[in-house]
Amino acid sequence: MRAVQFKTVASYLIIINVFLITIGKFIDRSTVKIVGGGRSTSNATVPFDLSKSESSNSSSREESSSTSKPSLPQSFNRTKWSDIFTYPALTELDIPTNVRGKDFVLGIPTIARGSVSYLHETLYSLITNLGNYSSVVILVYIGEEDDDKRQIIESGIKKSYPKEISSGLIHVIYPPKDYFPDWQAQLRPSFNDEFSRVKWRSKQNLDQIYLMMYSYSLQPKYYLMLEDDIVATKDYLSVIYLDAQSKEDRNFVLISYCQLGAIGKLMRRDILPSIIKYIQLFWSDKPLDWLMYDYMRGRVCDIGKSQKECSAAVAEVEVVYKPSLFQHIGTSSSFPGKIQKLKDKNFKKT
Repeated sequence: MRAVQFKTVASYLIIINVFLITIGKFIDRSTVKIVGGGRSTSNATVPFDLSKSESSNSSSREESSSTSKPSLPQSFNRTKWSDIFTYPALTELDIPTNVRGKDFVLGIPTIARGSVSYLHETLYSLITNLGNYSSVVILVYIGEEDDDKRQIIESGIKKSYPKEISSGLIHVIYPPKDYFPDWQAQLRPSFNDEFSRVKWRSKQNLDQIYLMMYSYSLQPKYYLMLEDDIVATKDYLSVIYLDAQSKEDRNFVLISYCQLGAIGKLMRRDILPSIIKYIQLFWSDKPLDWLMYDYMRGRVCDIGKSQKECSAAVAEVEVVYKPSLFQHIGTSSSFPGKIQKLKDKNFKKT
């Protein structure tokens, strides 16, 4: 009896499969466009039309793009370099010996913010609150595309911290001119954001890729992701070192020493390559902190887990330390015209 039932079920499955294949032949697959982030949408592959005013609303942009035939990007990366791990500017480095092999690299990306700058207050806080801890490099990445602005920032750091630069405590870097893509040609609309905002957050991802890749080359034990508008608590690095060492047997992806965005995120050096590659895949699709969360979900969540189970799994690999050791102090965002008043309520200055 069971053999007869099995044959009957198998026959039904064969009939259904043939039916689905037949129906599939009539489906117009040309309406599905594959974009860099692996998402499928009707017009996400259409580049921004900058001949129109930024003030044009999203509906008019979608209407105009639908009249022209979308073209697929040449690659998922849409950058001038196909693989950051073979990019000459990062594989042929002449790195000073006094910045290699430290316990920590503190990565700080910075750009000009008009007439406002928080960088020197940030550096002063990080240096004065180090205490006796010395196995560290503060790596300042200047992501300015404008050479004049970049030189102003660089000369300001060199003038204010000559001893720290000479000793290797502060190391200043910036990418070559060919690092950044043709923004107008490569960026795609997402989240109904205007071009300037998509470029701003996409560039932050490329800045962080370069910064993390350079940090990896310095061969530290840990990489600490920071921003250029923060202050730190006293002896913050000694606290972090003891805490990280106590968690070495845990399979953490990162430890958060601040509850805001991309501030105070500690990673082991050996985790950096996979994070770098992940951000490279989706650099123009989402903000950095979203991609970091997606990366952790991808490591621990499977299709069978509920949202609650997945959140619990992510919490296992993203360890949250309290009280927070860093506070956000900037109010003028690096995005022109944006006011950012975020504060970490778990921060207690000592």
